[in-house]
Amino acid sequence: MSALQRLSAALVLAGLVTGSLCTPILPAQAQQASPQQAEPLRIVILPFKNISRQSSDDWLADSFAESLTMGLLRVDALRVVERVQLQQIIKEQQFAQSVWADEAAAPRLGRMLGANVVVLGSFQRAGDQLQANVRFVDVETGQIDTRRFARAHRGHFRSFLRCRNALPRA
Repeated sequence: MSALQRLSAALVLAGLVTGSLCTPILPAQAQQASPQQAEPLRIVILPFKNISRQSSDDWLADSFAESLTMGLLRVDALRVVERVQLQQIIKEQQFAQSVWADEAAAPRLGRMLGANVVVLGSFQRAGDQLQANVRFVDVETGQIDTRRFARAHRGHFRSFLRCRNALPRA
């Protein structure tokens, strides 16, 4: 199973990439690392990019990333790179905030952090509607499989807040 396939399965387990962001669809015992899997998949989750540029929503960038991190920390098949490490590398290497949604820079950043996959996200809000997008960049190839590893979810802002708050319990 490829790194992106393992990540996709783990994210589904965490209930993050199904039709509704809150509903896990695989059994809980599948969260265990498979016996033939030598090492857990290492992922880094970047802050989500606010593409609507409404400064009042900037807090969601870290909020979505943190909720996703908390949900995935409980998946045995994954090792999530600590956000402190991420911030340190971004500062040391003088990466701009644009790296947060830059598919071209993601593999380099992932390699620096020892990750197999970089999770990129963005969101936009229009009135009470919010759309969130998640993409998974394979550090080795720099590619995204848009059919399987890119997800978007649209809905009412309040439903996103409920999902975001439920992620650590997923």
